[in-house]
Amino acid sequence: MGMGEQSGQDDVVDNKAYLRAHYQRTRKKIAETLAPLGVEDTKREEQHAVSLLTARQFRAESRARRDLLTGLPNRREFMERMQAGLDQLRRSRAKQVVVMLLDLDGFKNVNDTLGHEAGNAVLKEVAVFLSSSIRSYDVASRIGGDEFGVLQLNGEEEFAHQVSQRIQRGLQEKSASVPGLGLIHPSIGVARIGLSDVAIDPEKLLDRADMAMYHAKIIQSGDKVAFWHPGMVKPQGATSR
Repeated sequence: MGMGEQSGQDDVVDNKAYLRAHYQRTRKKIAETLAPLGVEDTKREEQHAVSLLTARQFRAESRARRDLLTGLPNRREFMERMQAGLDQLRRSRAKQVVVMLLDLDGFKNVNDTLGHEAGNAVLKEVAVFLSSSIRSYDVASRIGGDEFGVLQLNGEEEFAHQVSQRIQRGLQEKSASVPGLGLIHPSIGVARIGLSDVAIDPEKLLDRADMAMYHAKIIQSGDKVAFWHPGMVKPQGATSR
C-alpha cells in the first residue's frame, strides 16, 4: 500500500485512451484482411479474431513496456504516461504534473566491488522501496541503469523528501541482508509544471528533473533532494542522460 492514499480521479493518469486507440487499429487491420477473402459472417469472425489478437498483442505490448529486471514500467511507458499527464493538465483535469528522477549515488562501486549480480539485487530492492513509497495511482519507473522515475499528478513538494527518507530507511534496514545496499544513497531531482507551462513536452520536463538531480548530488548532508527552477543550469562536470 503506497503512502498518502487518496481518492480522486484527477490524480490518476488515464490510460484508457491507449487501449481504445489500440483496439481500433487492431479491428481495422483485421477487417481489411478478412474482406478480400469473402469470409462468411465477417462481423462474427472479425470479433473473434480481434479478441484473440488483441489479447496476444496486449501481452506482448505489456512485456515491451516493462523493465525485465525490476518489473517496473520502463522508460517508454514512463514517457507515454507523462504525455498523458500533460494532456490532462491541458484539459484542466490536473493542477500540476510532478516528475521525480532518482539516481543511486555509489551504485558503480557496488558493481565494481561486489559484481553485477549484487548490483541487480540492489536495483530490485530499490524498485520495491520506491513502489511502496508512492501512492498506488502514481507511476514509478526504471528509466535505465541506476535511474528511476516517479510521475505524479497534483503531488506536493514535501512528498519528494518523504520518498527519499523512506527509501533511505529501507536501504538501512536491509543493508545487512542485501550486500551493497549500505553503499548507495538516492539523489532526487524534482520538476513541476502547472497550467502556465502546458506547452512543455515530456523530454523537456525530464531534462528539468535531470538537471535538478545533479544539484541534489552535491548536497552534503540530509535528504539529497533538489527542485528545478527557472535559471537553473547543470553543475560543471555533470553529464547528460
